[in-house]
Amino acid sequence: MKRLLISLIITLALLVNPLPLLSDIRSIQRLIIRIDDIAGDGFCTTFSINREKGYWVTAAHCTGLEMPEAWHYIISGQVATPIKIDRSMDLAILVGPKAGSLWLQPIAPKGGELINIVGYLDGSPFLSVLEGSLVNPNSIVLPDWWVHNAIFETSPLNFRGVSGGPIMLDGKVISVMQGWAEDYEGNKVQLGAVYEDLREFTEGFWDR
Repeated sequence: MKRLLISLIITLALLVNPLPLLSDIRSIQRLIIRIDDIAGDGFCTTFSINREKGYWVTAAHCTGLEMPEAWHYIISGQVATPIKIDRSMDLAILVGPKAGSLWLQPIAPKGGELINIVGYLDGSPFLSVLEGSLVNPNSIVLPDWWVHNAIFETSPLNFRGVSGGPIMLDGKVISVMQGWAEDYEGNKVQLGAVYEDLREFTEGFWDR
């Protein structure tokens, strides 16, 4: 019942405050993950960055590190294939179905801006848009996992399934959702790709 109530609240929020400048809702999709010999599906979020070539961005931890041939990826009912992965940045690019693409924000964020984290909470078929703020565009948070991350503050919801989703400022991408941690005061914060890492990793893959 609680999960249904949350879904209804999020759906209503979308109707009242739709994501700005998102011309094609199909540009953000569930990434369904199937692993041989394991029952059930895993879920992340992915988003299109090139309409003509079918390039999609997600988090690298949504792809298989061991036995990658056993991992299978589905976007909008079609098979997708990883073509570039950087685990130190926790970013990956897949090639899959063609859909309207998002755009990269041309200027790096400075912190303090209001942002949207967009994705499919817990693999839900309904797209969720969560408002928050950029706290720090580049900070060492989990040195044993990633070198650095952007830090965001938003709702303390469980963000399972949103990994790989776009973090947007004024309707354009500034980061990719990667995980969450606690700050020094014990508050839950969200972690995303540093803008400069995302720009470098995806250079040449975006729609022109």
